[in-house]
Amino acid sequence: MKQLFTRLFSVPDGPRSSGRVISWWELRRVPYNIIVGAVGIINLLVFALINDILLKPYVSFDDRDWEPLSALVFVLLVNVLFTGGWICELLIRVTIGREVRKFGPAAYGFVLIFTLILTFLPPLLDGIRWLRFVVNSHHAN
Repeated sequence: MKQLFTRLFSVPDGPRSSGRVISWWELRRVPYNIIVGAVGIINLLVFALINDILLKPYVSFDDRDWEPLSALVFVLLVNVLFTGGWICELLIRVTIGREVRKFGPAAYGFVLIFTLILTFLPPLLDGIRWLRFVVNSHHAN
């Protein structure tokens, strides 16, 4: 596991062409999608549990937030965000006139963490919604 982590965040020695920068990023797209996909599936299951079991007594089916299409849109958007990583790295390189070797690993880590946080938002928000219903129903009694 440590070896995989090291490989994901290391930059090869020596000068890198624009093509090698893009290649560095694109070789990390598959692990990125696997990590985000695994966490996303878990979050979808939690989201489904909250929507189909916990919110059922409080909200009609039509008013629940279950939108399967949003998962596909999410995958497309986070991959656009990922592509922005190598675009930014190349723009910074052109702007300052030299290679910034630490940018890629730092940006990759940021994009990965930011994406994982985004995957937690739907179940978290619906969990909060459910808690509000529970608290309000106890106060009404």
